[in-house]
Order: sequence, then structure tokens, then C-alpha cells
Amino acid sequence: MDRLHNPFKQALKSGRLQIGLWHSLSSHLVVEVLADSGFDWILLDTEHAPNELPMVLAELQAMSGGTAHAVVRPAWNDPVIIKRLLDDGMIEESDDRPDFSLDDQRRRYYRLTKLGHAVAEAEAERMQRVLAMARAKRVLGPETA
Repeated sequence: MDRLHNPFKQALKSGRLQIGLWHSLSSHLVVEVLADSGFDWILLDTEHAPNELPMVLAELQAMSGGTAHAVVRPAWNDPVIIKRLLDDGMIEESDDRPDFSLDDQRRRYYRLTKLGHAVAEAEAERMQRVLAMARAKRVLGPETA
């Protein structure tokens, strides 16, 4: 996958209407349903919802099977959290910037690194194993397509 290609940003740049919603229920179960319900984007709100980083990670993983693009609204510009993610090698600063007329040069943009992607994939695989065990023990019903 070309990580520089972002269909959501391309659609916005080309002027195509994008329909989405703000998700403030802080539930990976709800956002998993929403992710494949026809919206172009879903904003995961951490400013006005009780959403913490581990919950956002679970929500992003839950959205990975859907068609909606994830947008995360941070509670605030927390340099400590950004530094932690940079130090851990999970994110890196991105040179991909919006059109100059729309940009603020003081703003910084970040993207997941290969390690960040690998960690997210490993966590998603772990969650799949947990789901398989829950289904095998009849805690959950059978998987539906």
C-alpha cells in the first residue's frame, strides 16, 4: 500500500463531497459498524468524548475493515504524547502538506511509521485470535459476512 496515497484527502482536493459523522460514544463496537455503513469519514473525538489513546487505537483497529476514512480529533495539541510516539518510533513527521494557501507553516503533520503499522497489525491479529477463542467457547455467535 502506498502510504502517501490518501483517497480521502484526494477526494477533498478534487472537490468531491464527502459525507461523514462525529463519533463520540468511545466504543470500538459502534465504530466498527459505522465504518462500513457508507460514510466517507468518521471523526473519533477525544476532545468532547471520554476517549483515551488505548480506546482510539481499538477504534482505529475496528475501523480497518470498513470503507470510511478515520479522522482523529485530539483532545489538545499535547506535545508529550507526540514526543512519546516519536521516541517509540510509531510516528514520524510528514513532509506531505496541504496546498500552501490552506496551510499554516507552524503546523506539524505526522504519519505512522512501518513500526507503527506493524504494531497496529499485530494488535489487530491478537484481537482476531481473542474473537476466535470467544466464538469457539460460544461467548459470541458465529462470524457473519
